[in-house]
Amino acid sequence: MKPQWQLPLCVALALASAVNIAHAEENRNTFTSFEYEEESSTQDNDDFSTNFDDDEAHQQKLDFSGTLTLDKRFMSAGSKVPMVDFYNKARLELKTWPTENLLVVASSEIRFYDLGTTTSSTDLSKPDTQQPYDILPWEVYFKAHDIFAPGIDLTLGKQRIIWGSADKLNHTDNLNPDDFTDIFDWGAKVPSVAALLSYTFESDASIEFVWVPAVKPILTLRSGPNLNGEQDDLAQLIGNTPIVAQSDKIDANSFDLKHSMQAIRYSSTVKDIDMSISVFHGYDDMPVASGVTVSPVTTGVTLDATAAYMEQFIIGVDFAGELSSIGYWAEFAAVLPKGAEMQITAPHPSTGAPFTLQQTVIEDDPYLKYTLGIDYTFSSGHYFNIQLMHGFFTERAHNELNDYILARLEQDYMDDRIKIALGGGGMIGDWDNLDDNNGFIFAPEITYKPYDNIELIAGAYLLGGEGDEGLFSALSDLDQVTFKTVIKF
Repeated sequence: MKPQWQLPLCVALALASAVNIAHAEENRNTFTSFEYEEESSTQDNDDFSTNFDDDEAHQQKLDFSGTLTLDKRFMSAGSKVPMVDFYNKARLELKTWPTENLLVVASSEIRFYDLGTTTSSTDLSKPDTQQPYDILPWEVYFKAHDIFAPGIDLTLGKQRIIWGSADKLNHTDNLNPDDFTDIFDWGAKVPSVAALLSYTFESDASIEFVWVPAVKPILTLRSGPNLNGEQDDLAQLIGNTPIVAQSDKIDANSFDLKHSMQAIRYSSTVKDIDMSISVFHGYDDMPVASGVTVSPVTTGVTLDATAAYMEQFIIGVDFAGELSSIGYWAEFAAVLPKGAEMQITAPHPSTGAPFTLQQTVIEDDPYLKYTLGIDYTFSSGHYFNIQLMHGFFTERAHNELNDYILARLEQDYMDDRIKIALGGGGMIGDWDNLDDNNGFIFAPEITYKPYDNIELIAGAYLLGGEGDEGLFSALSDLDQVTFKTVIKF
């Protein structure tokens, strides 16, 4: 049985991040985002040989680029067709090479909303309520090549470190916090401050050591979930007493070496198969319920909820290759959670006297997550990608893991000016009881490129299913139609 007394943070985040599965470009590593997203990382930006091995690249020591995404989403249900309170964004990046062996990267992301928060006349003089926006420092770091000896590279700063061979559904990619602001963008992450020291052997095998000073929490929408308990569960505990006030708090870890995070990865290529093994020690970026205090007042009770970060070890193995023009990959993560307990303090429903309960929120039993996938481009030009994911990112116990089968088929037309894609997938919670615990998503999409640097995208997300534990079925009321414009410069 799953714990009955969980704060809705786990539930809400699972629902809020359930459905981003498949955006494929010309090759793999574009499959799982129905959303257009150009994922950058320190690995992508640090190819010094590319930057300096020819005279033209050596002379070009400053590079400025960016992406503007205008995103409009409409709920398909209801006669009024309400807009989704979502953001547009501009990603700006500056790269420079002060010397031949030193790369400096600085980027930011500006997210600006269509829907304002003006609610009174006093807000008319506040531009931030009429035109709300967020400015996020994205990647800000430097990388020194051959810093101590040939083959040794050092990267310091706010950076995106991508680990794993699967297509965005990476269970070994745990160094950066999840970005759940877009419920249709699985695998999105936010860069975090880290130190990465790597050594590349003459055989091209490499070993990486990573240190992250502190865990950073997940990022949710501005209207994201809180930590308060569910009203129905509380009613069972305290009867029909009304809840007149609620609050929540996340207990931050101490900022010291003991609560920092560390990881190591060894990567190699054997007979054209890329493989790696990694070990991560740190904390889950989604806070876990740690306490609930119910206090009686004159007109009812007040509710105070707390959450904390759970410690865990993750041992990862992944590999990817190609056989008869079919790309394949597999990624496995053995998770060893420390477990989490929650203390509930409340007045007794009968006597009113305070009493305390201890509830297991997450057990400390190890469990295995994995992703298996293949892709293939047919002679007709059709591209097909399919993955099996055992355990979603928010599923954190052996009795919570569901299976997700996600696929995408796409074809380009008119000299690659038009792309038509059919994406979708299903969720199976219990293979022995398919009728009562399942879900599906269907995401058609058409892209038109009038010029090389602009894309006009129209699509939809249609969801459904059965059962109270199915992520897709829980999102069945969030069917959407989307229109986006993406400009690269």
